[in-house]
Amino acid sequence: MRHLKSRFVELFQAEQCLDFDECMVEYYGCHNCKQFIRGKSIRFGYKIWCLNTSTGYLIHFYVYQGKKANGNVEYEENCGKCAAPKPLDLCGV
Repeated sequence: MRHLKSRFVELFQAEQCLDFDECMVEYYGCHNCKQFIRGKSIRFGYKIWCLNTSTGYLIHFYVYQGKKANGNVEYEENCGKCAAPKPLDLCGV
């Protein structure tokens, strides 16, 4: 994930309008980070906060791990912690 994040930022061509929103990656298996959102087209999966351009290019992303303060330590070490959207530091990817 770190490699993807660095490549996305590296290849990004600056634009004036950006979008910061959530998306769901469909997943029905067992995992601590899996979310359930009632009434959505994709109800089970991983919630990911994404920074995109207006054309849909993904610049940066964080996997949501729930609102509890102490998440999965192994996952945090490998992928980073995201309990809620936070300001993006595009230089310190």
